Amino acid sequence: MANADELLKWVDYNDSTGKKLGITRQATADQVFLLSAKNGKVYTIRFENNFAKKHLYTSAKKIDKIEARARQLFNAPGSPKDKGRSFFMTMAQKQLTEEKFKKQIGHRSGYEQGMACTRCRHDWSKHFTKSGNPKESGKICDEPGCACTGWGGVTEAYKDKRTAQGKPEVNPLEGTPTTKNTVIWMNTIPKATFEAVVTDAIIAKENARAGKKPAEVWGQGHTGLDVDCEHIELDFKILASVVYIDGTDPRNWKPRQKATVSIKTLKSTDPNKPSYAIVHMHAA
Repeated sequence: MANADELLKWVDYNDSTGKKLGITRQATADQVFLLSAKNGKVYTIRFENNFAKKHLYTSAKKIDKIEARARQLFNAPGSPKDKGRSFFMTMAQKQLTEEKFKKQIGHRSGYEQGMACTRCRHDWSKHFTKSGNPKESGKICDEPGCACTGWGGVTEAYKDKRTAQGKPEVNPLEGTPTTKNTVIWMNTIPKATFEAVVTDAIIAKENARAGKKPAEVWGQGHTGLDVDCEHIELDFKILASVVYIDGTDPRNWKPRQKATVSIKTLKSTDPNKPSYAIVHMHAA
């Protein structure tokens, strides 16, 4: 059975000589989902603000790495040797997926996004005022207990790494640094379920607006970041299909089944092919 991760598109990336090095996620701006709805229409779903890379997570998928980890788990002292291969493969993929998720949230840290001191990795706000001037304590970090000897400058570690790798989109996670994130775990959701949940939620909101007296347009009355947007709840009814990630310790992560997103309507010349963009994830 196909899962929702198959909706995502991937592209090759090459070194300076043109040699293929691997595949990488297609840029958020280029990701397009065509979702069939119960009303017979095909909904075009696009993404803005790096949404797809930031919030659509996928499991570890490199079979060679999963098999290698499975062998390590099998050979570890005290491992249940009576269990079959699938047991250890499942354990291995779970471990590697957690490591992948930790790495992804780490890429959004202040350090990797060029907003933190290279010496102590605390945010620049611990060294400077909002106007960019050194605080009264000088350039020494005012984080309690920090022994930093002075502002060490910044490095965009994530961007620098992807640039060196020759990836076409050098910083698909650009934005406000964070250690918390609500993500949709695409591998845990059947593709048909994902299609139905997203399109049903949009259709319900369309009908609710149209049923007003007088009829209202999509996003009517919303301003600021949510101008032209509606808040849409996506309930996949599968526990852990949505995960609230808080830091890099999986024990602190919260499994969910619902996510609320902001969706805006886009222009479409075909009434049977309406177009929308998912622009923002609300905290779980």
